[in-house]
Amino acid sequence: MKTTVTKLIAALLALLVCAGSFCALSGCADTGTPSDSTAVTSSAVADVTTDNTPEDTAPTALSVLGERDFGGETVTFYSRYYNGVWKSDLMATEDDFDTLKIAVYRRNKFIEETYKVKIAEKQSGAATFKSALERLVTTGDESFDAVYMSVTDAADSAQAGLLWDLHDIERIDLEAQWWSQSCNRSWSIGHRQFFAAGDISTVDNMSARGVFFNKKIIEANQLESPYDCVKNNTWTLDKMFEMANTATVPNPNGTGSSVYGISAQTSFGFIMLMASGEFISRNNEDDIPEINIGNERSLAVVDKLMTKTAGNDGIFLGADADVMAHFRNSEALLMPEVLYHLITLRDSDLDVGIVPSPKYDSEQEEYYSFTTCYGVTCLGFPQSASGDRLERAAFIMEAMAVQSVTTVTPAYFDVCIKTRFAPDIEASGTIGIILDTLYTDLAEAYKWGGLRDKVQSAVANGTGLTSVIASSKKMANSAIKLTVDAWEKAPRLNG
Repeated sequence: MKTTVTKLIAALLALLVCAGSFCALSGCADTGTPSDSTAVTSSAVADVTTDNTPEDTAPTALSVLGERDFGGETVTFYSRYYNGVWKSDLMATEDDFDTLKIAVYRRNKFIEETYKVKIAEKQSGAATFKSALERLVTTGDESFDAVYMSVTDAADSAQAGLLWDLHDIERIDLEAQWWSQSCNRSWSIGHRQFFAAGDISTVDNMSARGVFFNKKIIEANQLESPYDCVKNNTWTLDKMFEMANTATVPNPNGTGSSVYGISAQTSFGFIMLMASGEFISRNNEDDIPEINIGNERSLAVVDKLMTKTAGNDGIFLGADADVMAHFRNSEALLMPEVLYHLITLRDSDLDVGIVPSPKYDSEQEEYYSFTTCYGVTCLGFPQSASGDRLERAAFIMEAMAVQSVTTVTPAYFDVCIKTRFAPDIEASGTIGIILDTLYTDLAEAYKWGGLRDKVQSAVANGTGLTSVIASSKKMANSAIKLTVDAWEKAPRLNG
């Protein structure tokens, strides 16, 4: 997700291997003591952290933006209140003492003291964030200067003309390492972009999707390690199903399996389709979204998925709780899920690994780690902010993003590796791949023609894509045009 790759690798490695950092991310204190596991050596850590940039040359707010004095003015973020793991992580207090919040507090304190400014947050409890934001913007409300929201909310707000184009704001350098380049590519339409994500927030890391595997079941069946498959470019749909079929153990009574090859939510087929790079929409050379699904390759992917899953008793598809129960009880080899489950599995005795969602075949150039637009958070600026207020807010947001590179992002790693022990050093690389290849599709946020849900249903039910696309493509194209027109007509900062 982020472009500071090795630091993000470290961050998520810390999530994987450290109980204390697990607690930090879930809001509990990092007060435990080291376990008795085998310690990670300095040489092992060196193998993980490949970023050789000297510490004294790492970007900081001062080195990038220079000095500034805002005379004690306040920059307020208007944030949707997210339950659970996706709650706002922009703020912390001096009384917080878990790893992440300490880093957030120190970052914000540095920014406040360096630039003589106050950082504040106003949280919205509104069920519909876009509607709440629209009321505030249209009334010229000046109680907030920036917005922190889900991509779904941001997309709706952009289409409603409530946000400024980030390309028009001089202080925001979207090409810099502290802003996610994969998100920039996903969230641009017609060379306009109204929201962005990066090192300033870590919440979005948890929605990144991979495939968990049970190492003991791998060993018991003498299967190739999925880690080696990733290294050898053989981690494909065929390989995944081959391993799953080998590991499946049917129940003696003939119903279901005592060990499933795959335990997954009912969206499994759709997620694998996305992992194959066959998204609902893609932008053309003019940066305009077009319906992508339905091409020859996407039909081939769906055909393979239906062939491999139809009547396969070794694949369990169901609700999240049941999926997790099978995996926790060592009743499943593979579990495609979001990285948040690194936290939920922390109290289990499982020996777990994690790899990206598989490629369609070895010819596929890269992995695609699809995630929902609701799970990814982003930032933007409301149209009600202008002049000095907007310039100040943009400066401070950029400063927070830059400073996060050396504070928030590595906080997991620096504390966790030094005080905890890593059972699985290989996960550092695969988690890095997952984050680097995280992809969202605005077709999901905008629900163009309802095509996203229809495709998911078609793949899940084994009914194929051709008829679904034929009946929905015209409606989807009309909806895309409305979005493109709205983005084009959105007010420009400079008229």
